[in-house]
Amino acid sequence: MAKRFKTDYFEKLGQLSSICCDNIETALKHISSEHSAVKKNPVTGNNIMQEIRSSLEKDFFAPFEREDIFILSAKLNELSENTKMLSLHSSIIDIFDLKALTECLREIINSIRIIIIMLAKYPKHGDLTDYFRNCEALLSDFRKLTANQDKYNPMLQITEDCAENCKEIILLIQYTLIKNS
Repeated sequence: MAKRFKTDYFEKLGQLSSICCDNIETALKHISSEHSAVKKNPVTGNNIMQEIRSSLEKDFFAPFEREDIFILSAKLNELSENTKMLSLHSSIIDIFDLKALTECLREIINSIRIIIIMLAKYPKHGDLTDYFRNCEALLSDFRKLTANQDKYNPMLQITEDCAENCKEIILLIQYTLIKNS
């Protein structure tokens, strides 16, 4: 019989990753000049982060070590804040190709969301190697897209922060899986 935890931490992490995906979609709609189609305001996962923090203080059991769950949720929340910033300021596209960078980020963040969904289904048995390889290849594509850009563009900095958050999240998930295998 599977052990049941008071808090479904994978669901909470999945909610955080979905917020990031929604923010990226909003940014892409802004970039594509579909301002009239943008009805959803970008948000952060601060409230979910608070729920996770309070649950970790009360729950006796968690699927991973508490500090790993906390750090992973904090990184996802940081990504949600950066994707919100990107969404809010994505109308500045005249200096470099923000759309290509944002589309690449969308694929990376969606891959992270899928990894979290897979973890929820198979926390011990799931082989996520292909998903991690896909994320790493997408991050490499992102780096190629930023190679010839103006390094002083604030929008480039926001997209690079998002990519760095994604890289840290992927490394943290890999580390956590290795530690708990």
